[in-house]
Amino acid sequence: MNDDKELELIKARKLRELRKKLTEKPIETNPDRDLVISRLYDRGIEVLTLAENKYPNQINSIIKEIADLLRNNSISGNISGGDLLWVLKRVGMPVDIKTSISISKDGKLMSLTDKIKYDSD
Repeated sequence: MNDDKELELIKARKLRELRKKLTEKPIETNPDRDLVISRLYDRGIEVLTLAENKYPNQINSIIKEIADLLRNNSISGNISGGDLLWVLKRVGMPVDIKTSISISKDGKLMSLTDKIKYDSD
């Protein structure tokens, strides 16, 4: 029993040390990414996040290029999620994003699949 208490104390101490390390770790900021995010709209952040998860090594170079274009005013205005999706596809980094079509029927939204089923009944 004494060994169990010692083991629990060791585990608790290690857990405290790990939590302390995690909270002390400085938050890394990426000014290029922050700039790109500030100009995204219409599911743009969702597309960027999916691309970062799918292409963690390559996406930073794309973010840097887009940020440079924004700084040089080569891109004016904001970037939609569709535009970002198109750019990623053109450079060989296709991102799968879940989409659906909804139709308003009697003041209620229903999926296109449900609409087809409803009309065929």
